[in-house]
Amino acid sequence: MGRDRKALAAAVIRIALAPRLLRNDGAVEPVCFGAKALKERDGAATLVGWIGVILWRPSKEASASKSLVLIAFVLAIAALYFGRQVCIPLALALVFSFLLTPFVSLLEKLRFGRVPAVLTVLILSFVVAGAVTWGVARQLVEIMVELPDYKANLDTKIRLLRPRVPAVWVKPLPPSRS
Repeated sequence: MGRDRKALAAAVIRIALAPRLLRNDGAVEPVCFGAKALKERDGAATLVGWIGVILWRPSKEASASKSLVLIAFVLAIAALYFGRQVCIPLALALVFSFLLTPFVSLLEKLRFGRVPAVLTVLILSFVVAGAVTWGVARQLVEIMVELPDYKANLDTKIRLLRPRVPAVWVKPLPPSRS
């Protein structure tokens, strides 16, 4: 059985990496290496006597459905756009669940129950988020207090960088003839 699996894996890799032959009309011709016999059923090709994968030319119905694929794509984008107020929090919840799961598993290995481990990690994550928010808010308040001094400092530096043009170099414009 082990030899059959190795042969199957080698055949699937060989066929999966096989090039697709494109005709002038853009259709894909079937490509298969090492197949003994083909049997067509329901528009799909299957191998008889040997297991593998065959790349098969799409039917005319499939090529006619390109507009259907485009419509489905546009509808999916529109659904994501209009559902972003629901999708964004769900995506963030999924990310946080992936980030916090290792900590819950660690507490479970330390003989915590599932619910106490989840509650402990949840409380600690809220404490960390609160501490970070408090630190950022404190720094923003300090910047707002120092903002007039920063503005005055920038004004003096900009004034020093402006070149002083002597009055003798400035020529008056000639009078316009209208």
